[in-house]
Amino acid sequence: METLVEGAVAESLRSGHDEAVRLYVAACAERMAPLFVGLRAGVPGREADLDLYVESVRDLWYADRPLAHAAERVGLLGRVSKVDLGG
Repeated sequence: METLVEGAVAESLRSGHDEAVRLYVAACAERMAPLFVGLRAGVPGREADLDLYVESVRDLWYADRPLAHAAERVGLLGRVSKVDLGG
């Protein structure tokens, strides 16, 4: 069952406004931060993963600025996930 809020969010994302999409992604990524950080807490050699995550989420919130090295960050974050999954 779709709620009024879900419909409004879906419509805003479909409308193609880059700022709305970016802020939505930032909010989702920030909500995942406890899980991401928890998976790396105390794991030697994973500090760079934490830094990358924090910097990436921070930069998403600055919707009025271009994303520096966005494609590179996506690739790096993808590799972090594959390492965790044993890939």
